[in-house]
Amino acid sequence: MRELLDIWDPATHRALSRAMDEGRMTYDELNAVLPTYEVTNCEIEATFGQLEAMGITVYEPELPDADLRFVRSIRAAVAKGWHFQLSAYGWAQFMRGVKREKELEQAGRAEPLATRS
Repeated sequence: MRELLDIWDPATHRALSRAMDEGRMTYDELNAVLPTYEVTNCEIEATFGQLEAMGITVYEPELPDADLRFVRSIRAAVAKGWHFQLSAYGWAQFMRGVKREKELEQAGRAEPLATRS
């Protein structure tokens, strides 16, 4: 399995150093240092594990409904039997949406989103 975060890259090193100092980084900051090629779910999970081991929490201050719609559209496609791969950005957006769903569920505010026709 390949490493997604190139710590020798100056931009990645700066972003991780800042995140370690603050103990957190946003999904957008993470996306900026992730590769643009397609990655697997295991690689994304391993990256989140590495960040957690470094004491970095990945968060999104305000999560747009677009991420929730994205998650629901992916789940609907999988339910229909579709198979596809997501880019690193797509996986990050999917993970944000899943996190937002869990937050809403825990708060007792799991409301269906209005869908566009």
